[in-house]
Amino acid sequence: MAFPPNFLEEIRSRVSISDVISKKIKLSKKGKTHWGCCPFHNEKTPSFSVNDIKGFYHCFGCGAHGDIFSFEMNANHLSFFEAIEKLSAMAGLKMPETSSEDRAKEKEKNSLYDVMELACGYFEKQLRMPIGKSAYDYLKKRGLPDEVISHFRLGYAAGDGGLKSYLASKNVTEAQMGALGLAGFPDDGRRPYDYFRNRVMFPIADKRGRVIAFGGRVMDDSQPKYLNSPDTPLFNKGYVLYAMSSARDEAFDREEIIVCEGYMDVIALYKAGYKNAVAPLGTALTENQIAELWKVAKEPIMCFDGDKAGQKAAIRSAQRAMPMLRPGYSLRFAMLEGGLDPDEMIEQKGKETFYGFINNAMPLIDIMWNEYALDRNVSTPERKAELEKEIYDAVGQIGDAMVKEQYRKEVKNKLWNLFNPNFASRKQQKNDANQHNKSLKDKMIAANVIASKNIISHLVCFPELFSKWEEDFSLIDFGELSPIYNSLANEMLENDFKVKDELLAKLAGDVSEKLKKTLGPQIAEISKKQLYVDEADAIILRQINALKLDLIEKQIKEISESDSFDADKLKLWQELTKERENILTANIE
Repeated sequence: MAFPPNFLEEIRSRVSISDVISKKIKLSKKGKTHWGCCPFHNEKTPSFSVNDIKGFYHCFGCGAHGDIFSFEMNANHLSFFEAIEKLSAMAGLKMPETSSEDRAKEKEKNSLYDVMELACGYFEKQLRMPIGKSAYDYLKKRGLPDEVISHFRLGYAAGDGGLKSYLASKNVTEAQMGALGLAGFPDDGRRPYDYFRNRVMFPIADKRGRVIAFGGRVMDDSQPKYLNSPDTPLFNKGYVLYAMSSARDEAFDREEIIVCEGYMDVIALYKAGYKNAVAPLGTALTENQIAELWKVAKEPIMCFDGDKAGQKAAIRSAQRAMPMLRPGYSLRFAMLEGGLDPDEMIEQKGKETFYGFINNAMPLIDIMWNEYALDRNVSTPERKAELEKEIYDAVGQIGDAMVKEQYRKEVKNKLWNLFNPNFASRKQQKNDANQHNKSLKDKMIAANVIASKNIISHLVCFPELFSKWEEDFSLIDFGELSPIYNSLANEMLENDFKVKDELLAKLAGDVSEKLKKTLGPQIAEISKKQLYVDEADAIILRQINALKLDLIEKQIKEISESDSFDADKLKLWQELTKERENILTANIE
């Protein structure tokens, strides 16, 4: 029995070869390849490789080689028909009934790919001609170089009937144009017209890179802003992700795939060096698209604008994924700040800031928790019970028992912290304090002479404040400024900060004289002011913050100007920017 090639391809697209083989042998992933012990000969060291992207297996021990179908036949002793039957059930597909008519339809479908390729080439040429100048200028204004325009095969549809005439000259029938969503047919029986009119065109390809549909964008404020091809014999928008064919290899190698909201987001990220981005086609992420993403990376990152629309899209994606979760497979969410899209964030704040959001994407459970619990009034037992019921009902949608149990444990902890805020607050304060000290402890170099002199002078005059500021004081390396200050600082620490007269008296020889010349007038001036302790305390806080800010700014600059930007530098950069923001906020308050 002959099976249509597109049916076999559909099975391959829905069922990964590693999923099939892992039911027979244990596989472990190394890089972009899965490895295991060959099921076709006895071995103790794994030499059996499985590649999802290329769709084949190969044993370096016995030479066994094949695809998803040959594995089922050889490993499970099935006929070709039985293997197809089993795999089609796994893919959720109905077995086809082939006939001469079916084969004719298959031939027709293959010719439809040729039609779509003709249309794509036509749109590309139109973009480079005078008729497409407005579209070309629009793309250049959006900052797209020719290399990027060519890579994504962007084009222009004038909608003047030119596409219809061109395709007709290539013996494409109007029925084919209509079936592919390239032509529209008026209800009153008039001649068909070009479906896409005065739009920048974005070809949509299947995983093999074949053009199967188009998206068109207006260049002004007209509505709808985007117009996609309707579902056709080649195209079902619920199964396809924009740019997957070009992003898949990069995403597989990096074990990371970024899901944006639209075409231009994907293209902007590609331009910025992120070649592992894809997008759904004008709808919320579907279960089929999530399954496709998981074939490439275990935790795809949903990168949405931080506005209300982006937040709603994140919630919808999380809800779709919940029943599908399984050990190791989930979604993460990068919510960009200020309502910026990826292109705007990269342009305004730099690639490092954008990747900071990507690298710190929230787990799915946090998105779910925020949806139910953020700013929720839980002041009464009844309201607490209502929240608890809603969130446990959501957790109950998870199909995998192990994942569901882990979610229940996590939710239980979060509910306890929410219902016991005082305890949770104290615990968080302690954790924040530990993190704060760790981020600054490595190196606290004073680069502001005035601030340093003020800190030492006020602590000399108000020794009772030393116990409060001892830890911050001990982090400052005054030796960068002057050995005089460093000697005094060490004396303060070693003697647990006695009263000023005793401290000054203990400083011997030249150091004491230099110190008196340097700080004596300032200490005398502070004494004259007769400050209250809380006033001196506030001054010390401001000066220490000034030193911290000076150091933080220098470190941020060093990281930003460095030639490489690895994970450790990114983490330090994030800690520093957060600390800077905290200090600036405290200063304003």
